[in-house]
Amino acid sequence: MITVFCIDDEVNTEKMISKFELMKKRGINVIGENSISNVFNRLNEIADQIDLILLDIIMPPDNHYSVEETNGGTNTGFRLLIDIRKNIR
Repeated sequence: MITVFCIDDEVNTEKMISKFELMKKRGINVIGENSISNVFNRLNEIADQIDLILLDIIMPPDNHYSVEETNGGTNTGFRLLIDIRKNIR
């Protein structure tokens, strides 16, 4: 089974959950995280299980990034991707 780590502020919505259920039926396990502040702890816990990271680009910067460095939240995912690449190998 393939495991996807989905980082999205809407990961717990009914729409996303139904998509994850469809993916599971097709052999894809999804682990979700909706908080930027929790991403690195979760990644460190489950890194050996993850085959793919699915990352939302437009998300609230949470308390982890400033509104300015994420262009009002429109580039939060890009900013997070930079940090993931630097810190997780």
